[in-house]
Amino acid sequence: MSARSRTGVGGLSERDVELLRLLSVLRLLNGGQLQRLLVSDGSPATRARRARSVLQRLYIRGLVGRLDRRVGGIRAGSDGFVYRLTSRGFTALAQIDGSPRRRVASEPGERFVAHVLAVSELYVGLVETTRDANETSLRLVSFDAEPACWRRYPAAHGGTSTIRPDAFVQTGDGERGYVHFIECDMATESLTTIRAKCRSYVSYWRSGSEQRRIGTFPRVLWVVPNTARAERIAGVIRHLPVEVRPLFAVTTAENSIGLLLGQSNEAPTLKGGES
Repeated sequence: MSARSRTGVGGLSERDVELLRLLSVLRLLNGGQLQRLLVSDGSPATRARRARSVLQRLYIRGLVGRLDRRVGGIRAGSDGFVYRLTSRGFTALAQIDGSPRRRVASEPGERFVAHVLAVSELYVGLVETTRDANETSLRLVSFDAEPACWRRYPAAHGGTSTIRPDAFVQTGDGERGYVHFIECDMATESLTTIRAKCRSYVSYWRSGSEQRRIGTFPRVLWVVPNTARAERIAGVIRHLPVEVRPLFAVTTAENSIGLLLGQSNEAPTLKGGES
């Protein structure tokens, strides 16, 4: 069936449903990101027109909403609109997928929006790179955003603890698979907070919960905006106990896709649960 075929639910096309699912998983996407995900063929003008048509139709039907603030201001045009599912959109998706209906929160703050869009951009980049690599075996196996990527585990001294990465990513190149927890850093958190997060991941590694779940422990990848921030976080990692340093890596956003797909040098991931 083509992307324009109807699903039988409210006259929605498969492309419409794909868009709703993307927003359900990633929470926020701007117009430019949605265009890159939904329409991969045709001239730039054709791709933009098709994406605008889908977004406008779903917006008029009340299935998706736009945030008040545009990314890049008015000059960004329709690409700058930030979209999310409405209550009606969640209801429509529940009828299709059986997913739970959700309430829509109030307008999020600027810092939250920037952070979620940065995580979404990572997903878009992975999709584009693997989609364009037809001659290779590069593939994106899974991408779980918050809160699906969170992990609860037994705390060392009783009770339950939770780690809250920004995403869990699985990729492969035909010979090897790569798994990562993503920490999308916007250079807004103190190094004390970064250190505490690293220690939380170490505690989770020591619990062995993830190793029992998938057979290995994902590399924790800090994706940062620039090399200066990368050096600061690398400094935090260097001060961790030597046996746990290989759990972590840090890279800039522009180099993150290649690393996640195994196209950059990467030290072996720790598999043990004890030290």
